[in-house]
Amino acid sequence: MKWLLLLLAFPAAAESDAAVCARVLKRIQAAATRIPGGECADAPRQKAIDALAGKECQGCFRGAAGPRRIPAAAAVDGPDGSGRFWSGALVVEKAATVCFSSSTVAWRWAHDLVPAPLPWFKDLRGDGESELIVWNSVPVLLAEPMPAALVPAIFRWDGKRLVAAPKAGRKLYPQLAEAYRNATRDPALRGRAVAAALDAFAAGKRCPKR
Repeated sequence: MKWLLLLLAFPAAAESDAAVCARVLKRIQAAATRIPGGECADAPRQKAIDALAGKECQGCFRGAAGPRRIPAAAAVDGPDGSGRFWSGALVVEKAATVCFSSSTVAWRWAHDLVPAPLPWFKDLRGDGESELIVWNSVPVLLAEPMPAALVPAIFRWDGKRLVAAPKAGRKLYPQLAEAYRNATRDPALRGRAVAAALDAFAAGKRCPKR
């Protein structure tokens, strides 16, 4: 009876790491295939244009996009409100402007586990081509206080459009997994399960059954 009462009082604690991992992995996979696009907010678009022109600005990142290493810049504006909402734009010189948005509300739980400040446009593979990194908040548990993990979705310019580029995170995903695995500040974050989901995503595999 005591076990049942504890289960009803703390339903989140009853979930196995495997179940949490499977749910987090599914969210990571969905975010990784959600290609950025849509209407641009004026502020980040102008900031990206200014950065591409060589001007210094807060929240701006310069790099090179695509196989031809075309000059490009990304800019973000935020975070705003309790949901820590961001709006951003990637400008590829003489090619395209792509806009995106995200929420980093998970910063509340993961601020000491992720790079700071967050990189949004960076050469992750060391090959001279920068990738767009969109940070997303992924719910870990279905019960209050509903902690979330902060994880990246990675995209690259293929010369015509943005495409998913999870393999570019071959170093970033394991680094984040290790940080979550060693997280002890907030047990509700279920760091081991989040780490297992990041490892599984990076390897293209399923979550461990245990």
